[in-house]
Amino acid sequence: MVRLAIWLFATVGFAYGTVQAWRTRNNPQPACWEGTTAPTEIPADDVRSALASTDDRIPAIKALRELHPGLGLKDAMDLIDAQRGEQGPHH
Repeated sequence: MVRLAIWLFATVGFAYGTVQAWRTRNNPQPACWEGTTAPTEIPADDVRSALASTDDRIPAIKALRELHPGLGLKDAMDLIDAQRGEQGPHH
């Protein structure tokens, strides 16, 4: 009886996964990409305000990503580093 229950559970799980894959087969991009923000869409004022809120690089990156939740970590880091480069080494 236990083997039958395990077999039934595995079969239903496999069937469910197959149906889900079949339904999303024509999806042009993975669901994890939805809602992402391109770095070119970020206003320079937001980058400057994130930097102004702290003297350290990591909190500035976090602040920028809080302002723009769809922004990726690398993109936020690149924007902050570029802005820090424009401001000079002492800020």
